This record gives sequence, structure tokens and C-alpha cells, in this order.
Amino acid sequence: MGARPAESLTRLLVWNYALAHERTLKVVEDLSNEQFARPLHRSVHSIGWQLWHIARWDDRFAEILLENLPDLARDHGPARQLWKEESIGERWGFPVGNMGLRDTGTDMKDEDADHLSLPSKPEVVDYARRAFAFADEIAGSLTDSLILMETPRDPDHESVGQNLMYWMDHVNRHLGMMEAMKGQLGLTGSAT
Repeated sequence: MGARPAESLTRLLVWNYALAHERTLKVVEDLSNEQFARPLHRSVHSIGWQLWHIARWDDRFAEILLENLPDLARDHGPARQLWKEESIGERWGFPVGNMGLRDTGTDMKDEDADHLSLPSKPEVVDYARRAFAFADEIAGSLTDSLILMETPRDPDHESVGQNLMYWMDHVNRHLGMMEAMKGQLGLTGSAT
């Protein structure tokens, strides 16, 4: 993470979003492959699934920012997701097109989610690390004026900042689940 940048509301939001990503990656460091992949209950998917799901949505969030903010697209290139660009779902043998909302795991039936066979922990962590870096890079280019504007084509007319806070909350909610799941495995759960 490094030193905290000079403070503005935008820099604080972006810094905390990146911090949530850093903590999410840290919480899985000491897990064995078995601990990473084991669901604790039918509706509580594995820690690995939680990490994949966070990365999928943040990969999509970076694409949304590039789709809706031409200034960012000029600096970072066209809207894209690593997931689609690299055909990761196909490589992993996932049922692409049948994994819930935008193929992120959201609204997926519990049985279907539990039957997703994640690849090895290092492969999932690599995707998450790169998706988080991509999202952090795009979010890091937000300015005070962009953060306060209404996100173009947003059905709820929310600002870019509201959307960033929503995605940061999403990361932290799943991070909390991952920490609790580690505790259930008899490990120290906290990422801090």
C-alpha cells in the first residue's frame, strides 16, 4: 500500500478501496489448497469462491468505469474485463453464461455455486491480484470532479463516488465472511 496519499475525499476513497483489496489477498495467504476450496455449508461458499466473486465484480467495475468515463478510457484504453479478455472462465472450465448475474456468481443457485470447481489456489489468487490491480489503477485515476458526477447510464442516478463506495463495501462484506470462515477453520481470521 505504501504511504497514505495527500488527503482529499477522492484519494481517501481510492486508498481505502485498494486497502480492502490488499486485506482480501492477505487473508488467503496462509490457507492450504483444501482450506481455500472447502465450503463450510451449502449456502456458505468456500473462501476461494468468495475471493473469485469479489475479483469478478471488481473486474466488472473497472469495465463500467471505462465504459462510462471517456477521460479514463483515453488514459487506460477501451472498456474491458480481464475475465473476458483472457477467456478465464473457459480456461477454468466454468459454465460461462450460467453463473448468475453477469457471470459473477451473484444470484447463482447455491448448488450450482458449490459445484464450481475452482482451479488451484495460486491461479485464483493470481486472477484476483490482477483484477484488483486493474480496478485500483482505474479508480486511482478518478478526480474530485469525476467522483461527484452522476455515473452516466446509471439506472439509479448514483454518483461515481457512490458506486465506488458500493464496491468497496462489497469487498469488505465478503472479506468479513472470509475472516469468519477462517476462524471456523480454527485459524486466525483477521487480515489486520
